[in-house]
Amino acid sequence: MNLEASYNDYDADTYTGDVDCDDNDVSVNPGATEACNDNIDNDCDGNIDEGCTSPPASDTTTTSSGGGSSRRRGGGSSSCVEVYDDCYPTEDCGIDNLQAARCYDTNCNSEGYVLKQIECVYQEDEEETEPEVLESESEETQPGEETISADTETGVEEQQAGLSDITGAVIDSDGSGSSWVVYVVAMIVLAGIVLGYIYYRESNKSF
Repeated sequence: MNLEASYNDYDADTYTGDVDCDDNDVSVNPGATEACNDNIDNDCDGNIDEGCTSPPASDTTTTSSGGGSSRRRGGGSSSCVEVYDDCYPTEDCGIDNLQAARCYDTNCNSEGYVLKQIECVYQEDEEETEPEVLESESEETQPGEETISADTETGVEEQQAGLSDITGAVIDSDGSGSSWVVYVVAMIVLAGIVLGYIYYRESNKSF
């Protein structure tokens, strides 16, 4: 372990590496004010975005390079992926764009800087709505079953009522009218028998 390196102040913020939790970022040190929604421990107290009322910018636990994770938040989901690229000590990353990228000196020797960039995408959940079903559409017709519209049914009922008024017969439920036909035929036959009997009697009287 390089003890001398831990007492260097690489970001020149007056805090050396033994107390500065990110000695490559001038805005991160024990005397800094915690900034909200940047997912960074600005004041090096071990807490991130403490005292903030709104959720942090990155609300997931990220994995190593190339990996990713997602977690439910509110009414949607947030997915974050860490991307690592090479970075040089002369590059001013993590100061002008704290929320997008930070530089890390992995071995405390001002060499081998790594740019750690977190890409987050937040997507709202779509509300699932059931389509409105009309009352007429809710009645299913079985295969092979004849569909009769309301107008047709009304016409049959009116026809049945008219025939009942004329003949006084009871019409069958299917609207075919076979009962009144039988009734009329029976009446004709009966009338024929009566007339035949009268004719027979009158004929016998003449002799």
